[in-house]
Amino acid sequence: MSLMSTAQKPVIVQSDGSILLEVVSPVYEQARDAILPFAELLKSPEYMHTYRITPLSIWNAAAMGIAQETIFENLGRYARYDIPPGVIRRIEDSFSRWDAIRMYRHDERSLMVETRSGELCEEVTSKPSLASLITERVSPRRFLIPSDVRGRFKHALIKLGYPANDLVGYEPGERMEIALRHRTLSGEAFSLRPYQQEA
Repeated sequence: MSLMSTAQKPVIVQSDGSILLEVVSPVYEQARDAILPFAELLKSPEYMHTYRITPLSIWNAAAMGIAQETIFENLGRYARYDIPPGVIRRIEDSFSRWDAIRMYRHDERSLMVETRSGELCEEVTSKPSLASLITERVSPRRFLIPSDVRGRFKHALIKLGYPANDLVGYEPGERMEIALRHRTLSGEAFSLRPYQQEA
């Protein structure tokens, strides 16, 4: 891509974290593909699409292996104006919270939760919504929770502003037999799509 003049850049980053993207720009598709991994699409009218950078969108990007520097590079490449300092700080803060809390399988019935620091562990374990789920404090940075409260625990962490890097994985379930139609309700031949056949 050749260098664009400032006026040709199709992205405007606003101080509230919203991003305006001009659809009529010749580099619209490249700009869209550059911001989509870390910003949520809110509106897509004909000429201007609106995205928003949120802690969740940043955590999802981090979980996909996208570096903070890549986000700043992509915004800088396509942004018509400087990125507001408050947006930069919020992106940095969201990145700092990613991977601060990890969850691992401990045994058949419990999960190990590990925090980045003892201070963070104290913050987490002092919250009543989380403390009630903890079964045992293992070390200054680790504690156990029952496997069956995994979702509730992660939800409470997000409310606290910390996403869990869930490294527990999933257990294979029992095979479930199902019957499919040979014809659709309109009488046409029924077939699965390739990705459905793989499942």
